[in-house]
Amino acid sequence: MCLHQNDDFTMPAFTALVVRSALPRGDAYLRLRDAIVPLFCDAEFADLFAAQDPSVETLWRLALMTALAFAENLTDRQVADVVATHLNWKYVLGLELHTQSFHFSALSEFRARLHEHEVERQLLDQFLVQVYAVGMVRGRGRKQMDSTQMLAAVRRLNRLDCVHETLGYALKSLEEEAPAWVMTHIPGAWLGIYCHRMVHDHYPKGVHAQLELAATAGQDGFQLLTILLAPTTPPALRTLPAIIVLWQVWLQQYDATTPRLRWRADEELPGADTLIDFHYGPNDQP
Repeated sequence: MCLHQNDDFTMPAFTALVVRSALPRGDAYLRLRDAIVPLFCDAEFADLFAAQDPSVETLWRLALMTALAFAENLTDRQVADVVATHLNWKYVLGLELHTQSFHFSALSEFRARLHEHEVERQLLDQFLVQVYAVGMVRGRGRKQMDSTQMLAAVRRLNRLDCVHETLGYALKSLEEEAPAWVMTHIPGAWLGIYCHRMVHDHYPKGVHAQLELAATAGQDGFQLLTILLAPTTPPALRTLPAIIVLWQVWLQQYDATTPRLRWRADEELPGADTLIDFHYGPNDQP
């Protein structure tokens, strides 16, 4: 993923015409876009850029999408989906209506780049202030209105999405490889829970509810891995690519050395070069 320099905040005329016609009373996204001015000079962040043409992955758009993901409780996958399908997101991001979306991994790579260069607060706080100003974030105290809290919330949601997607992909792979074995060894409820992709639905809001969901997924995934280690399990199932990924993600995201499986703290995670913070399922291509 490359970040592209683009100081141009110009709104495409046809996008403005169509969106204003569709939403004559406006909404928070339109108010946010109208309040945005060039909030920074790209030259200040020259180390983050590659010399390529502007696209949906410009620095200011990635920063704004990160703030909006926090405001709307969206995962990176969901952000990529709404950018492709929602008129008001096209408007707030200043995109042509025919602009295709981007691969969701661009957002995680963007956050890793910000952390590497230690410019998170310098870049993101100003966008988050704008999001608060138009009323897109409610019910959160002023003390939380900074990029540190925002990035922690976004990271937690995407970690949850990672384990959900990874477990779902493992179950689908097992079902395709050995459907009879799955019917007799795997709880049927798991297929309904984890094989449903969270594209249009939302994960719960709030730290407590999200951590509870992470704990449940962790226990279910660990139980699946335990079943796969049983002597009666066909050995070929243990070496399926999706199961190998499941092992890797669970080792990264959970600590199994404690009496109860524990969701790792952010600081315990491996570096960005080895962390599996998104998963390519059968229909995902980078």
